[in-house]
Amino acid sequence: MNNFNKNCKIVIVGGGAAGWMAALYINRHYPDFDITVIESKEIGILGAGEGTTPIFITLLDEIGITVTELVKNAKCTIKNGIKFTNWNNDSNHYYHGFYNRPFLDNHGVTVNNSIATLSTLEQITKGETLDSINYTALVSEANRVKFTPKNWDKITGLPPDLINPEVHFDSMGSFALHVDATLITEYFRKVAISRGIKLIDSIVTDLVTDENNYLTELNLKDNNSVKCDFVFDCTGFNRLIIGKHYKSEWESYKQYLPVNRAIAYTLPLDEDFIPPYTEAIAMKYGWMWKIPLQNRYGCGYVFDSSMTTDKDIINEINNFYGKEINIVRSFNFEPGIYKRNWINNCVSLGLASGFIEPLEATSIMSSVVILRTFVQHIKGLTHDDQVQKDLFNDSIYKTSTDIMMFVYFHYLTKREDTEFWKNFIKNTTVPPMIQKLLDNKRDITVLSQMFLYNFNMFGLLSWEQVGAGLQFFNQEEAIKTFEHCNTGIRKQAYERLYKNYLVNLNQAIALSIDHKKFLSYLESSIK
Repeated sequence: MNNFNKNCKIVIVGGGAAGWMAALYINRHYPDFDITVIESKEIGILGAGEGTTPIFITLLDEIGITVTELVKNAKCTIKNGIKFTNWNNDSNHYYHGFYNRPFLDNHGVTVNNSIATLSTLEQITKGETLDSINYTALVSEANRVKFTPKNWDKITGLPPDLINPEVHFDSMGSFALHVDATLITEYFRKVAISRGIKLIDSIVTDLVTDENNYLTELNLKDNNSVKCDFVFDCTGFNRLIIGKHYKSEWESYKQYLPVNRAIAYTLPLDEDFIPPYTEAIAMKYGWMWKIPLQNRYGCGYVFDSSMTTDKDIINEINNFYGKEINIVRSFNFEPGIYKRNWINNCVSLGLASGFIEPLEATSIMSSVVILRTFVQHIKGLTHDDQVQKDLFNDSIYKTSTDIMMFVYFHYLTKREDTEFWKNFIKNTTVPPMIQKLLDNKRDITVLSQMFLYNFNMFGLLSWEQVGAGLQFFNQEEAIKTFEHCNTGIRKQAYERLYKNYLVNLNQAIALSIDHKKFLSYLESSIK
């Protein structure tokens, strides 16, 4: 790799969403690279995860694929955020929404030197969630998406089918997609092949390395072989290269997150009512995801298998819906990551790099982060720069730690109906960031101050929404802070800003388009 050739041979072992995303992404950034994907129909894909985060939309922009294309070709729907149902065992819900434009973000309702956002503090003093002041929650409950029409076709004089219909709308905030994992893989594959990316339908049986353990060739099941300068390991839970060959050190998160098994199933969907959010429903031994596509719900129950059985879980699901559900697959997993995802001339991606758990749809998000970070440290490939590889590994490790802590935070509920919930903290190791909150009286201002000095993969507003939804924060401490901050000139400013903010919320909700109408418009506008 010291004698770098700009036409270097990139081989991606494993298809699936991660493999084809990598192929498209590297192709766009380095069009001279010779890219081959080795994918086997015999193996197939796991296809369990169908939720994304806003960083996926950024990836689509970078690889030159529109949201409209995926709505039309992969039955995608819009995701405003996540609706968490019954996490305090009280039948209530709260939302974790993606960030919105500044005038629709309650963090804009702040006053200089107020320690924390006053609108958030006020909700905590009332013991309420942030839903009543959260644009994502309000627009989602109205079954609308964060887009307002702007009649772009009339302004430009162009008929709608000549331009991307997404530009006919103003986006009021970040959004993501719900995707059919199989269909999106098929579409990515189709686009990649049209862009000159090669596909080999086979299975890697043996790895050939040089004296320094750099990969030079991959032997295939059909007795053929593929030479390589650099490899992406996208082999899923098999973890053929980064795990089995390079034996990267594994860091388990099972002491933090005890869920380790998932049973996936589908449900029929009323196509006239397609929710613009993922629903996460707390259950006896974990939680269920419910993700709307255009033609069905993709669902699953994630649980701690040491406390129950598949039979009991299926009975619980059947009782919840009042009917027998259609099981698609089940799988085990150990929450955790590899400490080094880049070793020699190989980077692992997707499930091959590690897996935390399905909550917050962080698997695809992590893959996008790895790809973007890889490009930032490209000298690790072009000049075999170990410093860049180490920086890459440190960054991905930090990202995974951030995700683990945020996911853990969701489990600090008031439920006590089963051993799983009643003794969750007693039975797990509390991550350092959360321990600091517990040690400081669950004071929301401590959380705010922590974010002044430390970057986290999930921002302050995300932590506030979840914490308020769980009634985690100390109400008495919030009252003390709010009374101290909401005085004098700051009180006057807050009242004015808050009034304007509520006006903005109401106007934006009224103008936002219905989810089903938005999908139909995208599908019908481009021939």
